Amino acid sequence: MGGTGTWTMLSSYPGLFAAAMPVAGKASKCNAENVAATPVLTVMGTADKIMKIDVVQDFIDRLTALGNDNRFEIEDGWTHETTCKKSYTTSRLDWVFRHKRQ
Repeated sequence: MGGTGTWTMLSSYPGLFAAAMPVAGKASKCNAENVAATPVLTVMGTADKIMKIDVVQDFIDRLTALGNDNRFEIEDGWTHETTCKKSYTTSRLDWVFRHKRQ
């Protein structure tokens, strides 16, 4: 599942997941209140011509206002494909798996 699918699952099933890492995905059609139930780490690349950073930033700002535990990381020069391949670093995965479902 890609980043957009991850956002959609979080929106459709609030609280089901302990944490999530949507990568290079579009969250604009998601319900922020539902997504805010789950800690989120998302990664975007500055050279991504498919997904836009500002759209995700707006959604992250809404999540933050709702008290969501989130991290938003932007990788300089990464295309959509590069972001999808290189985002899953040990430190990012450690952040995701450190969370436990309430």
